[in-house]
Amino acid sequence: MRKGENKLIKINAFDLLDAEKLEQYLSKMAMEGWMISKVGRIFLTFEKTDPKAMKFFVDITDKNLVGDNYTATKDYIEAAKKENLEHICGNEKFQIFINRGSKKSIDKSKLKLSKVFAEEFGIMSNILFALLPFLLGQSFMGDSFIQFISSNFFMLWIGSGAILILYNLLLIILKFIRYKKVMREDNHSLEEVRYRRHNYLLNKYSLLASTLFVIFSLISILSIGLDNPSNTSKDKLPLSLGDFNIDIQESRDTTKKISSSYFAKYADYYDYTYKEVSKVVYDEESGSEYEESEDENATMISYSIFESKYDKIINKAKYSLLDQYNEYEVNYQKVTDNDELNNWGAKEVYAGDFIYDRIVVYDDRIITISSDIDYNKENINIIKSKIVN
Repeated sequence: MRKGENKLIKINAFDLLDAEKLEQYLSKMAMEGWMISKVGRIFLTFEKTDPKAMKFFVDITDKNLVGDNYTATKDYIEAAKKENLEHICGNEKFQIFINRGSKKSIDKSKLKLSKVFAEEFGIMSNILFALLPFLLGQSFMGDSFIQFISSNFFMLWIGSGAILILYNLLLIILKFIRYKKVMREDNHSLEEVRYRRHNYLLNKYSLLASTLFVIFSLISILSIGLDNPSNTSKDKLPLSLGDFNIDIQESRDTTKKISSSYFAKYADYYDYTYKEVSKVVYDEESGSEYEESEDENATMISYSIFESKYDKIINKAKYSLLDQYNEYEVNYQKVTDNDELNNWGAKEVYAGDFIYDRIVVYDDRIITISSDIDYNKENINIIKSKIVN
């Protein structure tokens, strides 16, 4: 990238393993009439000069030279002068010198794994941090397994994270092979510089994709709590209070929430009817009266349907639900009453601490129900006809 007639900016395609190749590259640019003036994390800046043969020495930056440590930097540059090295510029990775006859070579003891792979390990840790809520499971997000497995949105999130991890692992393996080669050999071909530009872009794409993934993940996690059921018409409920010939009061709330993916489908429904009554209540402490509302003749049914054609997913969802309720200190026990088991026709039936709570497990679906109705044969048949058969 040209910036005026006397300045040239090139992508800095060199990492810590490329110090010797950077020396050769700077010599090549000097022969073409471009002298290095600044080295940044992303760009190398060159100034126009007369073409000349010139040798360079590239040293790996010590941590005590990073920041505003003026004394350490001054002492470092003065020591280099005594070895016929003229300092030009530097950053947190490299210090660049004109070599005026010095026989000093790169100190490979500075190529510590933690320093060479700092960027790659940082990317991996950020991806794993973004995936942490899923890895923690129910303890962080309640019925997380059911939410994730039945949502294309979250499945895409997990899939993208897995691909990024594999991609970065591949880059780390390739870089480690190169690291071992650099530690064994003294010289490297300048021809590799062209290839390193492509490798640089691959690493930057990885950094960009990982950063976007982390931002996207944080937004997704924060929005989970806002993903509430939406109000809906009673006619859009597969099973409603009206199916049980219950008297519908003057007020009624009905909601639904549906999500699906290739692996599973999840639907949650709620139907609540009540009569809102206002009462005047006397507050003895203040000696005043105020109006208070309460629900009378209330009846409710809340149920969910989780469907999947995969046995392992059904089993995992079952234990996820049981663990979730257990965290809220609501215990479910297997129903042993043969009459109720036969009426449901299910593999397993669990009854909660509250008499009208059930988890019903079939081969291809799990139903959870919390209601004010009795689970007699007639009502169970109504439920099965609406959301099972």
